[in-house]
Amino acid sequence: MKPSLLICLGIILFGIAAFFRKLAVDRMHPYQLQMINAYIYIILLPTFYYLTIPLKPMTFPGITFAATATILGIAGGLAYSFILTKNVNPGVAAALLGLSPVVTIALSVLIYHEHISIWKVMAFIFALLSAILVNF
Repeated sequence: MKPSLLICLGIILFGIAAFFRKLAVDRMHPYQLQMINAYIYIILLPTFYYLTIPLKPMTFPGITFAATATILGIAGGLAYSFILTKNVNPGVAAALLGLSPVVTIALSVLIYHEHISIWKVMAFIFALLSAILVNF
């Protein structure tokens, strides 16, 4: 599958997930939502393990980075869930939290020395402007 198709699919799925997350936190505490997430991951664990056996061996650095990403993802998910409990429009919250790729690209530039073009700078500016405009 082409990367652009996967990106579009990811955007659509994350957008739908954000909508359902708002519906969930209207009916349960954010910690309970995280517990449900964990249960689903545990149920899917054998499938993930089976699918990855032939791909790559697990290494200590890989496990460390995965654990760090998971902990940060849980913290971000909890922050987002708590934001949604404050009668914030889920569209506005998702748009503002959708600026997280700016942090990812900044880290990529610093660590991987990724080239940043004028187009990426313009995209950052438009993303920030859209976040400001969505708040009004």
